[in-house]
Amino acid sequence: MKINALLLVFGLTLSITVNAQLKVSHLKDECHTENVFPYIEPTANSKVAEKINIFLQVDLLGIVPGAYTKCAFEQVMYDTSHCCSSVSFYEYTITKNSQTIFSVSMDGETMAAYPENRTWTYNFNAVNGDLISPEDIFTESAYAKLKKQITANRLKEVEDFLAGLKTNPESKDPDEIEFENDQRQVYESCLEFITEEDFVHGSFLIENDKIIFIRERCSNHAMRAVDDLDKFYNEFLVKDIFNDLNAYGKALFSENTTALKTMAPSIRYNKLLKGTLNSKTPITCLFKTPYSDGSLSMVYWYDNHKTIIEWSGKLDGNRLELVENDHHDEKLRKWIPRALIEAAINQNIITGVWKDQKNGRSLPLKLIKY
Repeated sequence: MKINALLLVFGLTLSITVNAQLKVSHLKDECHTENVFPYIEPTANSKVAEKINIFLQVDLLGIVPGAYTKCAFEQVMYDTSHCCSSVSFYEYTITKNSQTIFSVSMDGETMAAYPENRTWTYNFNAVNGDLISPEDIFTESAYAKLKKQITANRLKEVEDFLAGLKTNPESKDPDEIEFENDQRQVYESCLEFITEEDFVHGSFLIENDKIIFIRERCSNHAMRAVDDLDKFYNEFLVKDIFNDLNAYGKALFSENTTALKTMAPSIRYNKLLKGTLNSKTPITCLFKTPYSDGSLSMVYWYDNHKTIIEWSGKLDGNRLELVENDHHDEKLRKWIPRALIEAAINQNIITGVWKDQKNGRSLPLKLIKY
């Protein structure tokens, strides 16, 4: 299924829906790179707009809103003096814009060794600005069952395609034989990688009355021409899986704004946090979803400076062990740590210490959901 055309139709329709809450314009591009990137206009609830803009710009542009020298796209622009990688954003489609849910699908291109088309999808709680993750809205047992079902469907799609390949190469043109062998290689190699791990940091989109789970294609750039299956789209009508939603999910899709104001999903799944370092220095943090083995990366910045700093490490139960690197030592061929962070999550509050590796000082750290 080719989703972009459908998203465009729905996006145009939803953008004029009478109950749409958020007003969207293009992020100003002073560098004139012709990027098309959504910007949520501050309205009655400026905190919602602020949180969504922070999330999108930090996650995709690598920059805190307003903290740039030339323009918001300067960190992802092509720069021959530093490297050859870049990111461009061509268009975006608003797939849902209600009183409780704001969803956007963004199309663009990444450039490293070669160009690659990309689609990024985001879903936000329009009442408080939180990112919505599948873990937030389904009951634990229902989501586990859903992941197994989707994984089985994707595996079957690939297996059925492989079974449909002809098995009599003697009667075929050499080019056809090579094409079929390339397809077989791509999909046989892909089978072992279609797992429930796909859902960690995977694509998830709310489109009008549907929930869509998206997996990237099996082929790499070089083999894309033989990949007939392309991306995997698994759609579910909300009405068919409504009973699988938890109270938070049901409130979102029922547009129960009153109930949503009293609900606080876990900070463990891509949430913005606010807090202090040394009990007085304000900081903001983006807590990213951990992988199944507990490894994760987070970013934070001092509110007065707004330079993004990365933490990497692991989450073991409620315990966080993270490293903040200072610089890479070329002679030693390793990163030299600036600080070690030891903290615990307790009822959506992170408390711990930031241990300076230069002077040995330990500074108290505290973060709560913004």
